[in-house]
Amino acid sequence: MQQLRDAGLDVFVVEEATTFDEVFETMTIIGQATGTMEEADAQISEMEAQLDEIEEMSAEVKEPKKVFVEVGSTPEIYTTGTGTFIDEMLSTINAENIAGDQEGWVSMDPEAIVSSNPDVIVTTEGAYVPNAVELIMGRNGFAEITAVQDEAVYNLDSDKLTRQGPRVTEGLLELARAVYPEVYGE
Repeated sequence: MQQLRDAGLDVFVVEEATTFDEVFETMTIIGQATGTMEEADAQISEMEAQLDEIEEMSAEVKEPKKVFVEVGSTPEIYTTGTGTFIDEMLSTINAENIAGDQEGWVSMDPEAIVSSNPDVIVTTEGAYVPNAVELIMGRNGFAEITAVQDEAVYNLDSDKLTRQGPRVTEGLLELARAVYPEVYGE
């Protein structure tokens, strides 16, 4: 950053957002910093409307499903616990994060995943790990997991789920459709 400042450029560091409100606040700050408030306000309004619609639909969920979101598989399996944006997304759609008893980005033992028996498994590695879904389904011991038995293992767009920006509501809808296709449509 100092090299950029030394070159005479203004530098603005965007903090990681862990809630939708923080995403909207960051977008407002970026809009102010770049002189594009009208565009930022329009984008935020559209995203808020999408979020409201998804939240309304989540009221139709009668029995929350248990979900495991895998954001990394080597050298260890990584997921997100409380205090992360993905956990906020799961709460928004009325799903239970099986790593919700842990905080932040955490490594999770495969045996703990099996014993948690998620109804749905989501991976964000498909763009750079060939056959990510098949690798998860073929893991030792995973055959007894409900998500594997029901073939409810999905690869979703990592950028939409893990980058807190204008496409996060698209990612939320993709997640909602993977977890609750009967509510959100496929």
